[in-house]
Amino acid sequence: MAYIVDNWDEEDIQEIRKHLNKPTSQTECGQLRGILKKILSQVTRGLDMSPLFADIVKLCATVDIPEKKLAYLYMTTYAHRKPDLALLAVNTMQKDCKDANPMIRGLALKTLCSLRLPELIEYTKQPLLAGLRDKSAYVRRAAVLGCLKINNISPQFIADHGIINMLYEMLRDGDVIVVINCMLALEELLDHEGGIAINQRIAHYLVNRLSEFTEWGQCCVLQLLLKYTPQSEDEMFDMMNVVDAFLKHTNSGVCMAAVRLMLHLTTDLPDISKDVYNRLKGPLLNLLSSDRPELVYTALCHLEWFNTRLPGRLAKYYKKFYCRYNDPGYVKYKKIELLSSLCSEDSLKDIVEELSVYAIDISIRLSHLAVAALGKLANTSIAYSGPCVEALLTLLSLQIDSVSSQVLVVFQDILRYEHLKDFIPAVVERLPSCEQLIQEPCGKAALVGLIAQYGQDLPDAPYILESMIDTLEEERNTMVKLSLLTATIKLFFIRPAECQDMLGKILEYAIECESNADLQEKAKMYYRLLSKDVQKAKDIISAPPSRLPVPCPSDTSADVHHFNSIALLFGPDRWREIQKSNYGEENEGHSPLSFVELKPNDGELELDITATGQLLDLDGVTSEFNSEVTPEVMLENEAEAIPVASTLVSLGGVEPEVMSTLVSLGGVEPEVMSAVRSDGVATETVTRVTTEAKFLTNVSLAPEEFEGKWTTWKSCELQELKIMKSLQPKDIQRQLEELGCKTMATTPEDSAPWRAFLYAKEDHTKQLFLIEVALDLVNDLLTFDIRCDEGQTSTDQAALVVKKLLLDAVS
Repeated sequence: MAYIVDNWDEEDIQEIRKHLNKPTSQTECGQLRGILKKILSQVTRGLDMSPLFADIVKLCATVDIPEKKLAYLYMTTYAHRKPDLALLAVNTMQKDCKDANPMIRGLALKTLCSLRLPELIEYTKQPLLAGLRDKSAYVRRAAVLGCLKINNISPQFIADHGIINMLYEMLRDGDVIVVINCMLALEELLDHEGGIAINQRIAHYLVNRLSEFTEWGQCCVLQLLLKYTPQSEDEMFDMMNVVDAFLKHTNSGVCMAAVRLMLHLTTDLPDISKDVYNRLKGPLLNLLSSDRPELVYTALCHLEWFNTRLPGRLAKYYKKFYCRYNDPGYVKYKKIELLSSLCSEDSLKDIVEELSVYAIDISIRLSHLAVAALGKLANTSIAYSGPCVEALLTLLSLQIDSVSSQVLVVFQDILRYEHLKDFIPAVVERLPSCEQLIQEPCGKAALVGLIAQYGQDLPDAPYILESMIDTLEEERNTMVKLSLLTATIKLFFIRPAECQDMLGKILEYAIECESNADLQEKAKMYYRLLSKDVQKAKDIISAPPSRLPVPCPSDTSADVHHFNSIALLFGPDRWREIQKSNYGEENEGHSPLSFVELKPNDGELELDITATGQLLDLDGVTSEFNSEVTPEVMLENEAEAIPVASTLVSLGGVEPEVMSTLVSLGGVEPEVMSAVRSDGVATETVTRVTTEAKFLTNVSLAPEEFEGKWTTWKSCELQELKIMKSLQPKDIQRQLEELGCKTMATTPEDSAPWRAFLYAKEDHTKQLFLIEVALDLVNDLLTFDIRCDEGQTSTDQAALVVKKLLLDAVS
């Protein structure tokens, strides 16, 4: 039979039409039903089966209910394409709406309301109004939902026929599904007025019938009851007595909805509210034993919210938050975050040991989170700092690259606090053993930062930095280079004789050989400060860090209204961002594209660095800075030759020494601006890249060469854009070609998503970039994937410039 093949052509359609047009007496039992099923299966695969519309319309009059249901389902799919032919079936549907069988009446009414044809509204009026008063609950359910479908086509129909009042009256229907449908329909129909209005009579009625509803219905009713506020305490307690029985419900959704309502009712009664919190603890902890990880994660998010509301109430249950071997990653990550907040003096030893085990896990992210949790725990209390720091030092001695890197990152952060200053010598003496081990960029930067801050206590500090400076040309990470430059100049002020030569070497490299603008300009600023006055340069760069007190716990919990909602899964900060992006005013006056940048990888820097104060260490600058070393001094004419040999005044009683030749500062460079307060304190340093960039036009690349480079090169930039209005593929391709990009291949314009592969060569760096553009019109997303040769030294900066050019072109 032709109808069992996968790819249909015109001949197959004709053969199917013959089978559909056979008289019923000549059709085998179930054969027609099988044909309709196969047609609908092809529809779900995206094949156009609308040519059979006229033949299937005639089948709506069949007496076989499954065949009628399949025919009606086909009609709702293609009625908007064939409105004239759909009109032929209206008479049959109206007749079926009066059938003695309630299944047929409900099916016909449901189909009639789902045709989405405004011209058929007048034929829907009588069947819909009759359906709302039908004696069959099934028909009434379909009629209530039909009101929503009609409202999407003709809102005026709902207002003209008093549908709202009828739905309010139907809240007292004997069928609980009809009641739920009416409530949800009113909630949507009255959305512009705030949804359904819950008065005292409706609230009491729903509470008394709460046990009759299905579990899904109970969740809906408990959610809608949040709109009502009891008029007296007696009324509140009466409602709570009824809802109390649902706190132990086996369905977690009903249980959480009941707790949410209880919290709402006791908002102004803190003593009773605490009792509700205590009763909430048990059901949530029980959910941690579930074999459904998504349910466990939801329970963990709610327990995190609970712990911020009532700190310490979960402390004795800390073992329930230990990671199980079969827990998925996202559950383990959330448990580790919670463990550090559940610690007490009694459980400190167990939790530190457990986190130490997680820290050497094969999962890098899990390991990093466990090490970060130990650092957070050390910061929490003076009593916790000793065991936590000892555990971190033990992990550092294991000589595991990824673990040691994260430990150094944590130490760099926590050693700033006053209560941890006694552990500095123990950490510093272990730094030399990490020099050859650490390979991760974040670990290298942390190691250099620790040496810069506490190098006076480490005899080998200059030699560690010197070995890293000798291999500076092989280092590709900008963050490490910036840290190394800052560490070298800080150590120079402490031990000038040992650091003089390597300071000149790193300044020469950064100014003459480095293509990264941020590193280059930072080196020039340091050089100008040293050339002007060494003592003032020390006051600016090496100001003594201020010791931070023990951090106070901040209330970052979500609002009580977020309980039992998706807001807790996102977290309060992320949820505010989502609400702002969805309902904020940022879309007004903007371009058609709203840019959503992906988080950069470790070590990557944004194109515009607007907060480099932490890199320049400008905290605590004295007022003398404003009088002599001003922004004007820094920005004086660069064309003038600065003396190559500068006499640097030694510090700490050492006689003045003449520093060796550093570098000349030829050429016009980007601006370096320092904002200075009235008292002379530099508050912000802004580095801006002013180099104009463009693509070369005379570039050619063979398809084989493009394919080879595409498969071997890795992605260096990824940008995802949210489209505010539709863009055409041809417009995007034209804009990119005008920019200088060459098109290698594209998919058809009607493909989903549309893709184009292009290549371009940046004029300044002469680097070749391969670009993939993906346009997803279904989800309104435009994605750029930029690939380049990682062997180039200026890959990061050039990729950012290319990304900016592409964004400017399409916006």
